[in-house]
Amino acid sequence: MNPDDLHTNIGTNLIGNLEITDNLKQEVVMTTRDKIKVALHEMLPAYSSTGELLAWLSLTAGLLVALVTADFKDVLGVPGDAITGAFVLATVAAGAWTVREFVRWCSRPTLDQVAERIIKDSTRPARDTD
Repeated sequence: MNPDDLHTNIGTNLIGNLEITDNLKQEVVMTTRDKIKVALHEMLPAYSSTGELLAWLSLTAGLLVALVTADFKDVLGVPGDAITGAFVLATVAAGAWTVREFVRWCSRPTLDQVAERIIKDSTRPARDTD
């Protein structure tokens, strides 16, 4: 076997066997900072983070565990039944707020919805201030 037969041009072979697919279509939107602020101002109040939901869920769980496992005694003249009642009210309130946050979290806008709202608001004509 001749060493010249083993010589190959890697670049030529690579380019000769290379297939390039062009899939780079991109939408470009030009808008102003004010239009983005308006769109975000309208969309962000509906947004609920996962952290808020988890905070309320953990508070509710902690209160519920304390309520189920604790035997409240009289403290500083406050009867144990009053403390139990306070924990029941706090657990119910935290549970209601947790359900509220869960509903908000489930119906929060997606990133695509926020982007579409910004695009929609940016294509609206500017209001005359005259």
